[in-house]
Amino acid sequence: MFFRRLADGMQTQNWYTVAIELLVLVVGIFLGLRVDDWNQKRLDRNDEQILLNRLHEELLDSIALRAFLRERRIENWHGLRGGLDYLISPDDERVFSGTECRAIYNSHIKTGYIADLPSFRTLVATGRLHIISDEALRATLVRFSQQRETIEGFVDLGGFELGPKHPDFFQVQPFINKADDRNDLDVTVSCDPTAMRASRQFLLELFANADRYDAYMVSGLLPMLETVEVLHELLDQNLAVDHDQDAIVSSNE
Repeated sequence: MFFRRLADGMQTQNWYTVAIELLVLVVGIFLGLRVDDWNQKRLDRNDEQILLNRLHEELLDSIALRAFLRERRIENWHGLRGGLDYLISPDDERVFSGTECRAIYNSHIKTGYIADLPSFRTLVATGRLHIISDEALRATLVRFSQQRETIEGFVDLGGFELGPKHPDFFQVQPFINKADDRNDLDVTVSCDPTAMRASRQFLLELFANADRYDAYMVSGLLPMLETVEVLHELLDQNLAVDHDQDAIVSSNE
């Protein structure tokens, strides 16, 4: 019908009718696009809220599950630094600690602090990152993903397994660690620092492990910990979550 009126107007050179019909067409298309855009934005906002809730749950679950790894890696880092300093300083008369011994034994072990966030990975794969309206949150999620890749690179570097390579320097006793109901297989380790100091090969391998571990911590894990804190705060802000208030309510119950 529209095209018939438009054709009739052009044949009769009724330009007023032609102009009106074209105007109606343009306005109709414009309004249709605006309605589609509004509807898409509404759907995106709904999807965003669902996504943010999922991200918040995934982040909290991952933090809770891997909290002990974070503490263990930081403890190992300080122990490794202290142990290496002790071994290369022959005049050091302090006691070689069990923490330092254990850190040297485990100096080849580096792990990712936190698991990937499946919801964010799916969002990127489907090209819908734009539905996150908070630019700071969006940028922090991207940084989080990049830092995870960096940590995985450091983990893949590996290191020298000093225990199997130098069994005479370590006394190892496995046990089941029942702390926090995890029932992890763990070990107690005692060391022979005098023999360690006398082995140039051991010290070179230990230094290589310490250098890799230091890079893993300084350029990987520590920045990741900061990003996780910022990410958690931004998610809380966007979802209006108050964990302190939640804790008060739980304690009252």
